[in-house]
Amino acid sequence: MDRKVETYISVFLPLVSIIAAGWIFFNPDITGFAVSRDEYFLNASIMVVLSEEVALPEGAGILVYLDEKAYSMPAKDFLERTGMAYRIDMAPTPPEGELRKGFLGNGTYFLDIQAFGVDSLIKSGIHTLRTVIKDNDYIISENAQRIEV
Repeated sequence: MDRKVETYISVFLPLVSIIAAGWIFFNPDITGFAVSRDEYFLNASIMVVLSEEVALPEGAGILVYLDEKAYSMPAKDFLERTGMAYRIDMAPTPPEGELRKGFLGNGTYFLDIQAFGVDSLIKSGIHTLRTVIKDNDYIISENAQRIEV
């Protein structure tokens, strides 16, 4: 074999192998190879239910806890971001049914968790996602879910 061809083969073969290996590990969906990943995309929505009979107090906040990190958003911002109709009026509010200004609606309002600023990549393991609707120091609603990835 020609000395020039041997030199090209000895230089380009390892280079092509490194590029091919990089392609396989960083784009496994193209090749069909499976690669172990340590992070997963968290796809979750936060849900608030409004009715026409009981108001969500105007000063309420929606809090989201992912493990030990806390994120929050005023209820008004949450409702506006959903794009669904709601109204503000005087109505009974939790806990004692005191007549106050609050949010009224008819339905379930969903908002992606990323709207709260939550990092959507989570490490493999067991996590806790907790949502709290709070007005001052009173917890109106609380829900916790265990997430295992």
